[in-house]
Amino acid sequence: MEEKRRHIRLQTQIPAEFKPLGPDGERFRTLTRDLSVSGIKVPCRLNVGERFQVALMLYGDLGRLSTEGVVVWARQFGSGLVFDDGTQVIKRRLTGFIAKGLRKEPDGLTNKIRGILPLLSENNASRARGAIIDILKILYFRQRRLSKPTLKDREILGAIQLVSFHYRYRFERIVKDGLVECFGDTSEAAALDFYDKRVMGQTNDAYGRPVIVDEDGMRFLYKDKAGDHIVDSQNFVESRAKRLPWIEFVLSHSREIYESESPLGLTYLYVAKMTIPLERCEKNESTYFIVVVKKEKDKKLRFKTAYRVDKYNRFLSIIEQGRPFCP
Repeated sequence: MEEKRRHIRLQTQIPAEFKPLGPDGERFRTLTRDLSVSGIKVPCRLNVGERFQVALMLYGDLGRLSTEGVVVWARQFGSGLVFDDGTQVIKRRLTGFIAKGLRKEPDGLTNKIRGILPLLSENNASRARGAIIDILKILYFRQRRLSKPTLKDREILGAIQLVSFHYRYRFERIVKDGLVECFGDTSEAAALDFYDKRVMGQTNDAYGRPVIVDEDGMRFLYKDKAGDHIVDSQNFVESRAKRLPWIEFVLSHSREIYESESPLGLTYLYVAKMTIPLERCEKNESTYFIVVVKKEKDKKLRFKTAYRVDKYNRFLSIIEQGRPFCP
């Protein structure tokens, strides 16, 4: 009877003690070769059908775990035991132990990467490591969004292209001078006046395309609990008003632009990483500022909204849904 690998196995050595449950045999100790929720492999030949009381010496704070098992296969240099069903407590402890071990255990790909990185200069290794991690994150977000355990080649290549585009065209600025003009206390009236006189109108993006900022775009200053831009004083968001000067600046300077299509039409995301310098000995505050522009039926580009994204992983999950804009 061959043991079926129905569960993930942890390839690690764990001290274990085996006590035969039959009349014959002696208690012995050994190191396991791998472990799963359903069974274990030991580096010695046992008799198929023989039953044992098994005590696993789990490292960490999990301590000793005891269960019973039966030998289901045996070869010259090893044997496999299947655990009895046991209790849910034992299963939970084994599941937690294996999950923790898998997080620490390098797989084949990780070993290959670790073998190559030392050959690179420190700077190149650091940059390559960051790019690889970002690609894997975007693939995860794409897999989750599409609910596809197997992505197509073009979907995987698209993730690589996104990271390449982000690294090449990322736009970063220190927030100072006119970009801090609305910092401090910004009332609703002051924000509307600034938008009307300093933001509304037409500006050209970094590629010379005209973008219209009209009265409808003023709605971005308001957001209710449901996330809708309902113009009402109680929905006024002061933090958005503080970033009013950023809109025209990002539109006219950033070449990190992503486009995506939806039933609502073609949308462009203009991206800039904005860093706010703080007092000495304090870590500067950085955020991704995203300006959303929609291509209307009349082919004109119109500003729709703008928002900040403070978490890098959240930022990656947003650009994953689009593609690089390359005019």
